[in-house]
Amino acid sequence: MTPEDVSAVYSIERTVTPNPWTKFIFRNCLERYGCWVMTLEEKVIAFGILMIADVEAHILNIAVASQYQHQGYGRKMLEHLFKEARIAKADSIFLEVRTGNEHALQLYKAVGFKPVGLRKDYYQTDTGREDASVLHKEL
Repeated sequence: MTPEDVSAVYSIERTVTPNPWTKFIFRNCLERYGCWVMTLEEKVIAFGILMIADVEAHILNIAVASQYQHQGYGRKMLEHLFKEARIAKADSIFLEVRTGNEHALQLYKAVGFKPVGLRKDYYQTDTGREDASVLHKEL
């Protein structure tokens, strides 16, 4: 991901997330974390942001544009993030996901994530708060 990709990434985020990150947050991530985009015919269709802390990796954000969901792009982005985490010598990876996001939970389970905790009221929604499942995968 480059600074030029932030507008496209933000556009995806706004359409798939109830309480999206801001462009400012994405720009800050470029300075601190590993950030990647997936393109199709020069159009950004997905992104992933990965933090490495010692031997643990944490997926901070991942999304696929709605018109490209359920076509394998999310899995490909996850596989790329796993590869990058291994290169950085991480031996495990974590993420949080909304407890109501059944499609994402199915994908994460399919690639080997296991639930290890629950963060109450972690995500803001239009009507209040939603819990997050904390998932973990050995790399």
